[in-house]
Amino acid sequence: MVKCNFCNEEVERLEISHIIPKFIYKWLKDTSTIKRMRSSVNPNKPAQDGYKIPFLCKKCESNFSQYEKYFSENIFKPFIDSNDITIFKNIDFAKINKFISSLIWRVAKYSINNPELNGNYKKDEIKLFNTYTNDIQENYNLNTKINFNTYFIPLTEEFAKKNIFQNIDFVYFERSIAMDFIIFDNYNGVASVIIKFPFMLIVCEYISSRHQEWQGFKINEGKFEYSKEYKIPQYINYFIEFDKNRHYSIMEDLPKHQLDDIIKKAKDMKETDGTYKAKLKNYNHGIFL
Repeated sequence: MVKCNFCNEEVERLEISHIIPKFIYKWLKDTSTIKRMRSSVNPNKPAQDGYKIPFLCKKCESNFSQYEKYFSENIFKPFIDSNDITIFKNIDFAKINKFISSLIWRVAKYSINNPELNGNYKKDEIKLFNTYTNDIQENYNLNTKINFNTYFIPLTEEFAKKNIFQNIDFVYFERSIAMDFIIFDNYNGVASVIIKFPFMLIVCEYISSRHQEWQGFKINEGKFEYSKEYKIPQYINYFIEFDKNRHYSIMEDLPKHQLDDIIKKAKDMKETDGTYKAKLKNYNHGIFL
């Protein structure tokens, strides 16, 4: 018998669960000519699906999936199609809160307790951050708002024009997936769960930056916080640059024959291909990488 990571009930086996929801990977693959993905875990092996591990019982997996479906159909797909943040005005925020809290919990629970990822954390830090993750779990179970400042940052052309981002690359913005729990020691010890989806970044601050460094984007108060002027703290730009370089380094680690195969397939990209569209945006904005 094994225990579910969320409900702690003992079951015969755990479901093979995605930490990042499956619909994100499916969209990325469906909008690609190559139809395959690569991860930093094993860049030499093309993948048909995203990273998954034995993590949840069947009941919890099913419970989470209903809110994944709502987010996919009411935020993710409509936002990618329109890049319009006013979509937040006509949604059930109780369901969005359920999705966001379950997502943050999954990423935090996995990242904080994974020896391959938390090697630089102190024992007391891991204990503290697990306590905060348990608070997120309680928010989910009690249908209450997330106790920590949480933000939804659109990675779109419109917001790129607002001079919010120091590093703009639409291929990274629109075609990458990432998850991290990071302590920014050089930035007042800010500690954040950061989740990168295509076209969007979700940030939950366990230890917050100074509030005045954020303007707009907040989503844990039962609404999306609109603003005449939007602003993000510098550590978000640090993360974007770091994560962008991490994604491009995957290509550098590939054997020459695999890289040649990718380049060959890239030449056959259709105008409907997501990467083609993102590269065209880079070109139109004078971004040459």
